[in-house]
Amino acid sequence: MATARGRERREGPLIPQEERSRLDRLRRELRSRTRGVGYRAADELAQAGSAGRSILIRALDSRDRNVRIHAAWAVRLLNYPDAVARLIELLREERETYLPLQQALPKKPAPQLVEKLIEAARDPGNRNRKFHTMLLGDVEDPSVLDTLLTALQSDDQELQEGSFLAMKHAGAELRQVAGPALVQALSVRLPLPRRRAPAWIPRQRAVQTVPLALISTVGLVAGDKGVGVLCEILRSDTHPSYRLAAMSALITVGELAVGRCWWALASLVREPVDGPLQATAAEALRRLQVREAESELLDLLHHGRGFQRRNAAHALEGCGGELSAAPVRERLLSDSDVHVRRTCARTLARLRGAGAEEALLQALRDRDSWVAWNAAWALQRLGLPEVIPELLRGLEDRDRRIRCHCAEALGQLGISTPEAVEALVVALGENTVHLARTAAWALRQLNLVEALEYARTLAASPDSSQRKIGQRALRWLRPDRASYWTHLPVRSSRLEGVVAAPDDRSEGGPRRS
Repeated sequence: MATARGRERREGPLIPQEERSRLDRLRRELRSRTRGVGYRAADELAQAGSAGRSILIRALDSRDRNVRIHAAWAVRLLNYPDAVARLIELLREERETYLPLQQALPKKPAPQLVEKLIEAARDPGNRNRKFHTMLLGDVEDPSVLDTLLTALQSDDQELQEGSFLAMKHAGAELRQVAGPALVQALSVRLPLPRRRAPAWIPRQRAVQTVPLALISTVGLVAGDKGVGVLCEILRSDTHPSYRLAAMSALITVGELAVGRCWWALASLVREPVDGPLQATAAEALRRLQVREAESELLDLLHHGRGFQRRNAAHALEGCGGELSAAPVRERLLSDSDVHVRRTCARTLARLRGAGAEEALLQALRDRDSWVAWNAAWALQRLGLPEVIPELLRGLEDRDRRIRCHCAEALGQLGISTPEAVEALVVALGENTVHLARTAAWALRQLNLVEALEYARTLAASPDSSQRKIGQRALRWLRPDRASYWTHLPVRSSRLEGVVAAPDDRSEGGPRRS
């Protein structure tokens, strides 16, 4: 009787024996070392009424780490501010409670929860305050802005990162308030230093990266309000790392920045220096699609040095129109600098224009393999079936290198015809391993079933030479030999400091057949 009363005081009113057995089972499963079992038990306890919820609340204070983490994931189902407050405290010791707390934290939490979160983010003794700072971005409360700005300018690099991520994922209301404040904080620091001394102590490194964090956040949050200060940094003679960050921030701002920044970017591309600043300026012009710079870039394409012509061709990929196609085509075929030809082959895929396919077909015969591979990729982007007969003639060329490039171009083009399949199967019969591997990859991109049928026909031929070709083709088309890496459409091996574009990652990238 005494035992029943004690249990009633701990867990509330007496509950049926069947339900009590279920709660005991869930309590045991909550201690499981298997995450899935523990998470499922915690979710069921959250939905098991007041008795189950009280078990979960006590589990947050358990000595067993597994029990605490399993219970933390179920707090999102409780709608209980005290449990969320307990998670904020747990995050000081357990990084693994960050995601459960993010799920449980409401968009507009109670003031006491916001205060607790801010206190944890400001506490220098909190080793996980970066995660508390990141959570401030999920809160729709203007009072968190001061804490985020302080963290962004702190001498702790992890805290800077946490504040940047919080700003990145913040809601529209917080971004609107933060934009002017960020611009003001960056403007106060101008002019930025021209040199950055080597810093071996983490705190010194963090102090030097504060302007970088501010520049990146201004581009992300402030929008067109930050273009003025970013352009001022770009035109200054400050350290190159700050100017590179300003260009990346302007790319993030996008079209709103074009009118005020394109001339500064074009001036950088014209500088007679082959460095990351100039290459990144060309990338910025390409990404921002600055049509106003087309005439400047065309002039540079004709009269500049090799690296200037390369940067101009790269920028014209986004800035150029029909007017640019002919000069780029001319440079692809006649320029003495291999890096310029590589870049022009890729640029021509975007510009198109009359005669683009003829120029790219000629580029397949270039002595530099990367020029030819870029041309093959560009032909795939054009998607013109009219080039197939010319590629088939290239498969019969005496130069093995040209045959390889034409086989890759057929695979990149991805348009299956009986003539293309038959020609590639015949190419599999050659003794050149690279050509056979390329042709096998191309057939897998076109029509593997038709290729296997034709190879079997050749293997059954009474002609010994045909039979040999068919047997070699069947060996190359086996599933265990499907291991060819397609070549990336590079612009130039000398383009440094270029910001990767989302569309580039989707276009290129290693693909296995």
